[in-house]
Amino acid sequence: FFFNDTSTTAIYTLSLHYALPISPMNPAHASALTRWSRLFDALFDEATAAVRQQCPVSLEETSEPHPDLVIAAPGEWEQAHPGAEEIYLVVEVSDSTLRSDLARKVPRYARNGIIEVWIVDLTINVVHVHRDPDRSSQYATEFDVKLDGDIGMVTFPDVLLPVVKLFPASRASKPGLAPSRRR
Repeated sequence: FFFNDTSTTAIYTLSLHYALPISPMNPAHASALTRWSRLFDALFDEATAAVRQQCPVSLEETSEPHPDLVIAAPGEWEQAHPGAEEIYLVVEVSDSTLRSDLARKVPRYARNGIIEVWIVDLTINVVHVHRDPDRSSQYATEFDVKLDGDIGMVTFPDVLLPVVKLFPASRASKPGLAPSRRR
């Protein structure tokens, strides 16, 4: 293809304007994301919830983050991305990004009113649960669920997931020792 100067400049400008740093996804992260997505797809039909994998969400801020997994109100989402009021759960899979996810992403989701965030900690096989956001960038309720526990969503409290099923069998045989991170 040949571009005239105007086309080349426009493409270059758009690329720079929308370029965001993205950490490369290692195999463990990809595997966990695939497992979680399949699990939620099996739990919710289209009339109950939309399961979105690495799709944008609209926050009050000017950017649209791409969480690893979002459970949102049912719909096709062809006209707009779901906003905080339509998002039931955000799931972020963390290994090498754990510190950043806890220090940057979780407060941002709280500030924007996302009612529930799960950080899947692949380093110690634990799910860090954050609920009840306030506008000061914090969640009032935070707790960890280990491999031998069950986890449910605020929006669907009757649906309990055994955490051991959310991790691969090789990890399930090595239960994580999750120190409490409570304030």
